[in-house]
Amino acid sequence: MGNIKLYILFLIPVLGGNTCKGQAHQSELVNQIIEKTWWHSYEDDDNLSDDILPYREEGYDFPRSRGREGFKMGGGGNFMLYGIAPTDGIRLEKGTWSEDSLRIKVKIEGKNEQEFSLKIVSLEDGILRIKKLP
Repeated sequence: MGNIKLYILFLIPVLGGNTCKGQAHQSELVNQIIEKTWWHSYEDDDNLSDDILPYREEGYDFPRSRGREGFKMGGGGNFMLYGIAPTDGIRLEKGTWSEDSLRIKVKIEGKNEQEFSLKIVSLEDGILRIKKLP
């Protein structure tokens, strides 16, 4: 088995829309984003600060692009991370996720070990906003 990558998604919304104020609200937000595929909406990057990434649900009418990054959290704890392959296609990495207090821990199997954290800022008007943490 390859190296394990650890991704942590902190679900502590801080903006309007569907925001969390505790674990019960976090679970409601998680229920709204699981079983859906979310794609990075580069087109909405200019409307946000540099460290917040916007995602839109699969099915949104994106303009053509040379690849998009995204993810999907399955209801059974499965996690899929979609990256951009060298040929501009999709590179899929599989893993698992679990809820823990005010965060979601995700483990991805793969060749390259990486660790980073994310915080869900909001889910509003069809845009899921995520902040990358150091």
